[in-house]
Amino acid sequence: MQWQEKYEQIKVYITEHRHLPSKKRQVNRGLRNWWKYNCRLVKRGKISTERLALLRALSEMRDLQENEGMLFRMSTAQTGNQDK
Repeated sequence: MQWQEKYEQIKVYITEHRHLPSKKRQVNRGLRNWWKYNCRLVKRGKISTERLALLRALSEMRDLQENEGMLFRMSTAQTGNQDK
């Protein structure tokens, strides 16, 4: 499945539920794993700025939890953008 397709699926999920898919529900585990994989790419600096912006938008759509939202605030510093 293409990156954009997974992105759209998780966007629909977050729009409906206002949080990431639960790791405890097998039906949603694939989306959760996709999110975690992309977070690892962000930490390693191996994701395009376009995809980073899309992931940041998803993060802002949901109710931010301190530990999960921190990743995208840190990645802003890595890309040189200081808008907080």
